[in-house]
Amino acid sequence: YADLQPAWSPDGRTIAFSSDRGPGSDLASLRYGNVRIALLDLATRNISVLPHQESGKHINPVWSPDGAGLAWIGDRTGVNNLYLFDLERQELRRVTDLLTGIIGTNHLTPVLTWAPGTDRMVFVHFESAGYQLYAVDDPRGLPALDRWGGPDGRVAVPTEPGRQERGGVGPPAARAAGGMAGGAADAGSRVPGAAGAASRAGAATEADADGPPTPAGVDDAEGLPDADGAAGAVAGEPA
Repeated sequence: YADLQPAWSPDGRTIAFSSDRGPGSDLASLRYGNVRIALLDLATRNISVLPHQESGKHINPVWSPDGAGLAWIGDRTGVNNLYLFDLERQELRRVTDLLTGIIGTNHLTPVLTWAPGTDRMVFVHFESAGYQLYAVDDPRGLPALDRWGGPDGRVAVPTEPGRQERGGVGPPAARAAGGMAGGAADAGSRVPGAAGAASRAGAATEADADGPPTPAGVDDAEGLPDADGAAGAVAGEPA
């Protein structure tokens, strides 16, 4: 199997990683399913694939500061977006709807980090022919655009044309016009773009003329851009 992008849990007992294990993979016939997020229990050596990943690829797992959940990047709608998974509730939520996606220079580039001490998340968003860094405080407070699982096992997915997944049922996902994806225009922020801030977020502070474009800093904004790229969703200019 391909086991990629390991991430240690805060208590050091579990490793989350991307893998093509699970349904659809058969080593005997060399058939492999989609890439999913799995957990390795270091005490038992047991590997479990997390639920609700039937379609698309799921990569770049990062742990919440308290170890109660994970965030990762998934493309089950056809575009890379941010997903949050609650381990106790066994619930998966999609919380962004970005037209050009959360993406790096290739399909497996790590583009997401979650600070353990401040509960701040930073990710890379491709827009205006370049890469920008977005910061979100308290990412678990973002409203869900889609939801799978939870105590009632209910599935809610969008019903807009082109966004409905096969087998999905439920009401349309809520989205605030002209605001942040998920409807909370003040929940996300792009913090002031100092060179140190960009480097601490794991990004280059200057573009390399001989290499792919990289973020120059982390931008000021009131919210994340929505799927329509509305200019009103962003306040401030890139640093």
